[in-house]
Amino acid sequence: MRAIRVLAVVLAAAGAVASVSLGQSPRKHGVDEGPRIGARKPALIKGPRISARTRAAREAGRLPAPVTIAAGRMLGTVIYRLATNLSIHRLSVAARPFPPGAIWSPGSDAWFKLQRGHLVVGRGRTTVWRSHGVFAQPHRNSAKTVGAVTVGPHALAFTYDDTLYLAPLGGAERAVTRGEFPLGWTSGGLYTAQSLGREMFLRAYDGRLLDVIERRTFDSAYAPATGELYFTAHRTLMVAHGTHVRRVASLARLGLRAWPPPELQPAGRLLELQGSDRLVVLRADGSLFASSPVPRIRGPAGGIDSSLAVAPRASAVAFSAASGRLRGSAAVGAETIYVLRAGAHAAVPLHREPVKFNPCAHFASLQWRGSWLLYGNSEGTLAAIDVTDARRTIEMPGVVKRLPDTRWGYSTYWSGQPRWTYL
Repeated sequence: MRAIRVLAVVLAAAGAVASVSLGQSPRKHGVDEGPRIGARKPALIKGPRISARTRAAREAGRLPAPVTIAAGRMLGTVIYRLATNLSIHRLSVAARPFPPGAIWSPGSDAWFKLQRGHLVVGRGRTTVWRSHGVFAQPHRNSAKTVGAVTVGPHALAFTYDDTLYLAPLGGAERAVTRGEFPLGWTSGGLYTAQSLGREMFLRAYDGRLLDVIERRTFDSAYAPATGELYFTAHRTLMVAHGTHVRRVASLARLGLRAWPPPELQPAGRLLELQGSDRLVVLRADGSLFASSPVPRIRGPAGGIDSSLAVAPRASAVAFSAASGRLRGSAAVGAETIYVLRAGAHAAVPLHREPVKFNPCAHFASLQWRGSWLLYGNSEGTLAAIDVTDARRTIEMPGVVKRLPDTRWGYSTYWSGQPRWTYL
């Protein structure tokens, strides 16, 4: 189906590995780029050495806008700025966006940490809730770990020792039930799912069971932008908003096979359904936005490896797909960037990038700025692609990996419109 696909990568400085989400209150995710530059000019990075391909790109044209590269042991504590002429400046070291030891999610300012056994949850540098009880963590690999912390507008939910807890933002936590974990907040309550089953539920803010959404689901996806829960059941795509559940369309009508079930992924106010041989994108009202055969993959290494990037005014979406072959213990091949326009029935290949795949994991990110796409992958390649004329592609191979402080991970995005994508 899909190679490695990352939507939110959780950084665990210490303790349990878990996820954090913002629930029903969507907001534009910002990135602390550090103190504003005053009279002092940011330092110009003399290295890394400019490759021949990068030098040729510099001569061929300029970037449509600067690119920010966030790096550091804690992502975002070191900021580099790639100027339109491809010169690199290191900006002042930013303050930690989250407290030391916190577990947090890129794309969100929500975090949590255990402090003397108490669970502390916050946003940015502000603590919004502290548990009344103590949650012991015997050791890192213990089953008794705090996880799946989900912050809503009025309450939060989390799991501990396979038990679901709920708490108002100003009150004490209470154990609700075992064997469930939170999916996301909606009007009037919290969607949850069984840890080892297919059932999904709607619970009130105090934990009361309001409704059984579905007893036999195959895949589900929570859409923070709308507070809706999409899922497949009975060969049909369904959507729930609060207690109201409606049928969207049969998988057969969408040109998708019922088995293996398609993967669901929200993309803003669009919904992606990726089957084994077809990609379908729907609007929030269930109407067809576009569809395409899944690119044919050659070799054992390959698949769609990025989330959909939605163009301004939702006129198109972009994604990348990798294909390769094994050479010894490594995989080599290429990654192709595709554009799928509204109303189209086939994605158009836009740019092809040779890749020597990371042996641990490979994934890519895409971000729009006007008619340009910024492409980055986990191997350190950057490219800016003009969708109206792919011949104007500006390639920047190896620029990121040769920068200090990127060995712990990094995020790249057009300056001024941040988007956390941990690479």
